[in-house]
Amino acid sequence: MTEQNSDDTKPQNVKLLFFSDNDHIEREVTYYDALLELKKKHPKQVANMDILNKKGKWKKEVNTFPCLLLIDNKKVLVKIEGKIRNKEKILNSLEKKIK
Repeated sequence: MTEQNSDDTKPQNVKLLFFSDNDHIEREVTYYDALLELKKKHPKQVANMDILNKKGKWKKEVNTFPCLLLIDNKKVLVKIEGKIRNKEKILNSLEKKIK
């Protein structure tokens, strides 16, 4: 898990991008658990999330599926990827930037 761009300015056009691998959905359970909990505090950001199954224009940022990016105007604020067992790691990283 990596976190990028540590400046503390409040993002203006924040969007979540979730890169899902349909062949290994079992790796994504923790992400979905974290997103369901995040939705309680930040319903707009989760409701506007895009779920993608191809890297597309994000090839440079996405190395492993699953991958969750929090972006602001195409700038990556938080990047979480690979199999994560602790949903708190996902929540903590995202909530620092969503505030």
